[in-house]
Amino acid sequence: MSRFNHKPAGRFEDRIRDLIRLMAELLHLHEDLLGVVQRKLLAMRKSDVELMQTCTAGEIDLTGRIRERDGLRKQILVLIAKDLNRPTTRQKEMTVSELLKHVSESEGNKMRALAGQLSFIMGETAKVNTVVQLFAQQMLDHYREIFERVTRGVVESPTYVVGGRPRGVLRAHVVDAIG
Repeated sequence: MSRFNHKPAGRFEDRIRDLIRLMAELLHLHEDLLGVVQRKLLAMRKSDVELMQTCTAGEIDLTGRIRERDGLRKQILVLIAKDLNRPTTRQKEMTVSELLKHVSESEGNKMRALAGQLSFIMGETAKVNTVVQLFAQQMLDHYREIFERVTRGVVESPTYVVGGRPRGVLRAHVVDAIG
């Protein structure tokens, strides 16, 4: 046990239970987020713009909820640190790993399991997001080239022709033709 071991009766245990429930809720939110990000990648592969927009809206909602719940998790950890008489300067630094020294084996096992699952799901989400980011970057590069051609006109023939010579140069500025 640490030298910071004063626990007000009841309050500490209630906060531990709240923290475990909150960690479980965060796990479910992160699992939902992984599912949404995976569907978004699938939608990108299928060029399903409507599904991409739906997934993006879901992603925004879930990340907002995760951010709010994680803020609450941090607040609970600060309160637990106060219960343990941790110095004020170190209360915001309280981690679940440090907390394990002050909880029952059962609670500690639940926290370890939840923390491990959260870490795994967050890692999987990061992997999928990396692919989504690369995919989106390629799409942006492609659109940049399209917009460049539309706004400046095509300087060279975009296709091969018989004999390998272009039929002419298209110099129309599509954007200038509007209005």
